[in-house]
Amino acid sequence: MYMQLYFLILLSIALLFFGVSSLRSDSKSKTNRYFLLFILSVIIWIFSNYLSNTISIYWIALISNRLIFFSTTLLSWILFLFASVYPNSNKLFKKIYYILSGIFTLVVLIIDLTPYVVESISIESGYSSIVFGLGVSIYVLHFIFFFFLFIYLLIKKYKKAVGLEKVQLQYLLLGIVLTALGAGATNLILPVVFKIFSLSNYGPVFLIIFVGFTFTSIVRHRFLGIRFLLGRIIFFSVVSIFSLVSFFLLAFLATKVFGGVFETNTILATFAIAPIYAWGYLKFSSYIQKLIEERVVYTNIHPTEILSKFLRATSTQLDMDKIAVYVINTVRKYLNLEKVGIILFEKDSSKVIYKRLLNFKLEGVRDLLQVIQYWKDIGEDPILVLEEAKKIQAKNLKDPKKRLERVIKCMEDEGISAIFPLNRKVQLNGIIVVGKKKNSDPFSVEDMNFLEDIIANASVAMGRAILYKEVESFNSVLKIKVAEQTKDLKEKVTQLNEARRKEHDMIDIMGHELRTPMTIIRNYQEILNNYFEKEGLYKGRKWSKKSKEYMDIIEENIDREIALINVLLSATKLDDGKLVLNKEGVNISDVIQDGILGHEVDVKEKGLYIKFNQSDEEKVLPQVFADRVRIQEVVDNLLGNAVKYTNEGGIDINVIPNEKYMKIEIVDTGIGIPPQEIKHIGKKFYRSNQYISGKDNSMPLVRPGGTGLGLFVTFGLIKAHGGEVEVKSKLGKGSTFSFTIPLFKKEHEHNLHTVKDDNGDMFKRLGLKRK
Repeated sequence: MYMQLYFLILLSIALLFFGVSSLRSDSKSKTNRYFLLFILSVIIWIFSNYLSNTISIYWIALISNRLIFFSTTLLSWILFLFASVYPNSNKLFKKIYYILSGIFTLVVLIIDLTPYVVESISIESGYSSIVFGLGVSIYVLHFIFFFFLFIYLLIKKYKKAVGLEKVQLQYLLLGIVLTALGAGATNLILPVVFKIFSLSNYGPVFLIIFVGFTFTSIVRHRFLGIRFLLGRIIFFSVVSIFSLVSFFLLAFLATKVFGGVFETNTILATFAIAPIYAWGYLKFSSYIQKLIEERVVYTNIHPTEILSKFLRATSTQLDMDKIAVYVINTVRKYLNLEKVGIILFEKDSSKVIYKRLLNFKLEGVRDLLQVIQYWKDIGEDPILVLEEAKKIQAKNLKDPKKRLERVIKCMEDEGISAIFPLNRKVQLNGIIVVGKKKNSDPFSVEDMNFLEDIIANASVAMGRAILYKEVESFNSVLKIKVAEQTKDLKEKVTQLNEARRKEHDMIDIMGHELRTPMTIIRNYQEILNNYFEKEGLYKGRKWSKKSKEYMDIIEENIDREIALINVLLSATKLDDGKLVLNKEGVNISDVIQDGILGHEVDVKEKGLYIKFNQSDEEKVLPQVFADRVRIQEVVDNLLGNAVKYTNEGGIDINVIPNEKYMKIEIVDTGIGIPPQEIKHIGKKFYRSNQYISGKDNSMPLVRPGGTGLGLFVTFGLIKAHGGEVEVKSKLGKGSTFSFTIPLFKKEHEHNLHTVKDDNGDMFKRLGLKRK
């Protein structure tokens, strides 16, 4: 008895929760108020029914029986009131009819509490027997009148309802049917047919179905389709029955075959039966689900098939118009729509960049695009359904700038039922708008899920198409720009090369023009110096020692300037590829010996040694194929650098011949080169340690002395001969400069003294005349 009481208490709490929750969702709604009153009357009926069958005290049992009639009278009248305002709170009747119905109900309620309905009772085992009074016919008349009026109003409203209201009524009617089936089974079929009375007190539990469906229809704005919901109910019912029958069948077999459910043999057998049952259950549930979807839920075409076709059609499509047509046709066909439209716009300006419409005019696009700003204001972009938007607007939530009001007005004027945002994760700004269904049904939850799947894939396809179009446009523009810039660049390169050629030619002319007077000055200096020595002017005079020093300085600087001019001319010729090489067979030993002799004085002054490491077997070395003057210039320059940067120790010269080349190494014990600068050695105008710090950490200054052209010319001459250069160095330990020169072969005899073309007379080329 107590378990039944606890169960009814929990049931009442659940029912009360539904009633209070609906009232809190909108306390001004008459529908919600009547729904709460209905639940309160049901709770009174539940407990009065329970007490009438469990209490043995006469007067309490009598009052409980009278409360049953009182509560059901109140319940039937509240159902009438509820049906008159459900689902939109609009009254169907004039006020006088409500007053008259209230007076009639009040009279019946008073009669219900008197002996005119329940005259007396007799308490028997498990229930109380009632002796009815004369007024029971008034109760029956009232109950039947208002209950059938309740059903009549719902059916009448359902026939006229469209859209969301129609689905709400479907939910309510489905709840009534399911509740009637459950209550009829426990309170009519089982007691009358099978003589089972113990379950009659559990009949009220089926009211939770009616209340749950009604609560959902009141509170929710978006519903599962009624077909989908019926399919779910049928599926779970069939699967539940299958499981129940399987359980009792297996229990029966276990008892008959093994003697009981918990016998050892039964437990062992279940290990073999369980996998078979699980396999059979999965197969059966999968078959039932597929059958229900085909026969009940998706009678025309399954959304999975449509989505699959859509993906195949758009997965490789790059044409925006074709993708838009696929989207519109798919959505229109599946949802049975008349109007569908796609609008794309710029992110910042909201300017429309693409529009594809079916049966839409959309003259108020500017107002419609206020939805974009509205989504930004609320910080999200949910699907906007017209009915839901109106309810949000009525509550004045999250729309201080009245953007939603303008959007709703535009949706009503243009016949738009819903607005869907395109997926912004693919950098696509736009919306899809849809009109009403042809049968005026509202959009269900599964409709929205289908549309979201289509839109998610359409967003990717459209984003890809836009990107492809942008890339194509960019490529076209890029080709034009590249062609223009290439043409301009070619002209500039031509002009630059011409200017560079003229510059080099001018340097060549200036070098030759400067070298001639310098050579004359040097010749006269030598003549003058020889005359002074011959006449003895450097002896026996006070200024003779100083005069000799001055004369030597003049000679030294003249030689330096001539060498500088020669280096500059060589660098220019290397740059222009006009270097003249008179190649022949050259004895490299003579070249090295001449180089050592040329630097002998400088080596002695610094206290260094210079050694040509040549074994007796290497005394007769093969000749190299080179320009004798130029290869001497290479050796002299490398030896000069080695002497210049060596303060202790000396210079070793090694010669290593092989089949094709002669390798010459010049190894010094000088100051070395920093590792980070080795890769720059030999570049034009580059000098190691090129800058020195200014005073007081000011801007660094260029280190005086040298042009950075010596090694550039040296390396260039080596490469012009077909050789290679290698530099190794360690700071504080010295450097090794090695280079290769091709050996002289018989086939070189045909190319002796070949001179590279010098492109004619530079004076003539520049339009100049010699004087």
